[in-house]
Amino acid sequence: MSEIEDPACYSNGQAAILIRAMVAVMLPTIELPMEITLQQRHDISGRLRSEVVNVAMRDLNMRSLQALMILVIRDYGDGRIAEAWNLMGVCSARECVVPTSAN
Repeated sequence: MSEIEDPACYSNGQAAILIRAMVAVMLPTIELPMEITLQQRHDISGRLRSEVVNVAMRDLNMRSLQALMILVIRDYGDGRIAEAWNLMGVCSARECVVPTSAN
């Protein structure tokens, strides 16, 4: 297991899903000081993306919606329009039931 895949690298709080989403998006495009091939970075990114989607589907909160939107932007930018719209649909449907705080 590489350092990137190590769960100890991430916070256990609500921000963890956001961090994973950001790493999934950035990992294929950045240069790393460790020896890891482009294919390995893409594989790890795909696993992190799947993890973010699975966690977000199980735990409905604003952070999970934000993480899904990060993935939507990446999918759309990568030309995976169908995947982007599927996640966008999930975000839209779940947004209706996310409790908001009254000001």
